[in-house]
Amino acid sequence: MNLSEFVECEMEQILAEWEDQVRELIPESEGVDFAHLRDDAERILTLIARDLDVLPSQFPADAIELTLAQRISEIHALRTSVLGLYADAQSTGDLEELKRFNETLDRALVDATPTPVEAALPLITPNVALGGGTLEPEPAEEEPAGPPSH
Repeated sequence: MNLSEFVECEMEQILAEWEDQVRELIPESEGVDFAHLRDDAERILTLIARDLDVLPSQFPADAIELTLAQRISEIHALRTSVLGLYADAQSTGDLEELKRFNETLDRALVDATPTPVEAALPLITPNVALGGGTLEPEPAEEEPAGPPSH
């Protein structure tokens, strides 16, 4: 069985193992909706399985909002779940397929990572857009000096 068939046939087992791992990596205190996250993981796996058989695909823009650390944890858990279960089920594997699987997950990480410009936007003062200002954060306002205390 090739990797794309394995992912499609063993989707529920992969997602169950993935869910165990992601719950360890992303604390519930971070307010993540794990049911929605599981749907997101299933959508990513479906795209990956299709990607292994055809041309590379783009990940959906409507995927749930996660922090970068949470997205990396999600993709790490997907990678280890699929590869661990696939290795247990196969005596040999197609290395080219495994390479494409990893490349697809890496593309998902790149898509989830803000570009340097996006990362710098919170640092840009409003004057920069008008041709002035700097890329430095605006200085905090100083408190007025009061009478000296002795």
